[in-house]
Amino acid sequence: MIDDAAVLMLFAISIINAFGVVIALRKNSLSYTAIFYFNTTFFVFAPLQQLYLAFDPIFNNAEVMHTALALVLMWCTLSMIFLIRSQDGGNSREFWRTQSLPFNPLVLWIFSITASAVGITIYGSNLFSSRELASKAMAERFDLSISLLLTGCIFPFSFYSALVGLRLAYLRNHVHWRFLFLVAMVMSLMLNNVTVLSRYQVAAFAFAGLFFWLGVRPWSSRLLLVTLLAGTFASPLFHVFRSTQGTTGSLDYETFFSAMDYDAFSMLCHTILHVDHSGTTYGANILSAVFFFVPRGVWADKLQATPFYLMDTLSFYRGLWSFNLSEPLIAEGYFALGWAGAVAVSAIFLMLVNRLESASRGSFSTLLLFGCAFPIIALMVLRGSLIVGVSIVIGHLIAVKMAIVLSQLRASR
Repeated sequence: MIDDAAVLMLFAISIINAFGVVIALRKNSLSYTAIFYFNTTFFVFAPLQQLYLAFDPIFNNAEVMHTALALVLMWCTLSMIFLIRSQDGGNSREFWRTQSLPFNPLVLWIFSITASAVGITIYGSNLFSSRELASKAMAERFDLSISLLLTGCIFPFSFYSALVGLRLAYLRNHVHWRFLFLVAMVMSLMLNNVTVLSRYQVAAFAFAGLFFWLGVRPWSSRLLLVTLLAGTFASPLFHVFRSTQGTTGSLDYETFFSAMDYDAFSMLCHTILHVDHSGTTYGANILSAVFFFVPRGVWADKLQATPFYLMDTLSFYRGLWSFNLSEPLIAEGYFALGWAGAVAVSAIFLMLVNRLESASRGSFSTLLLFGCAFPIIALMVLRGSLIVGVSIVIGHLIAVKMAIVLSQLRASR
């Protein structure tokens, strides 16, 4: 329900995010460019169109709407505060010229092609089919814990290890190792291709490769924003890879944001309604996400992904019966501890973003390479659900760390 209070909050949210995008670009902050792109897309344009088209009947609940808009306003305000407090993005390409980097190509190459070969073998004929068939092939062979280990860590490692090896071989002018790591890169791209990965995961690898190879240049944040905008409007074309039906989404831009892909604000409203009726989890959903790798056989009370618990209202208002849905980060915090949880989760996330941006500059390290991929990973964390976002963050961190350590293994002895 759109009333004066809702209009004022939407206006304030729009203004904050407009300034946020401008400041993030001027500071050349990759992470905050991605964050304010997310805010503008999912919390400005999407709600405006969805409210206009009556996308979800829950919007008629004025109390829920006002709470949701107030939460979004809080999140955007905190994002602006932490952006202003963050350091300006510098030019990180100079360290390639000044550092003498240790390099052990043989061990790294063996592990890289082994990881790719294992993944290609597992997918088999489903490698270039669809995410539905690829996921089915994985589920038929392994339980959930092993599947998460493979898809979340080992398969990304195949890309990061090939990238590190190729870059260091280029710097050392090792012609034969350039060729061998180029082969490893081709194998990793065959494994981590757009037909079996989401567009966000593919984009994370693409930007990791670009920014790791070239460094962060003065134009990097602008390139990131333009690419994100282009990817958004081309996103329906990627639906062809989701299932065996092979149909693309609608390119009708008059209803573009009235879709499940952009329902973060709607999911926030459903979370608020659930908490109003059933109370919070007292942080259990946060713990379950952080310790996602603990099997339910060991932890019987471990919670499912948060959308699982919203099915009553989702089925009533929107006729949805799948709990494989997104859940924005602020909604996870609200589900955990109400307003206190939303504020705490938002502040902790933004604090970690600032720490990462500061730590990922100027030296060849795990955080430098992870920081190159993080702008896209941040979008996955913000969109949710939290258990998915945390598993992606930890998986990629481990994969990057393994690649860096193996590249320097012999030199550290």
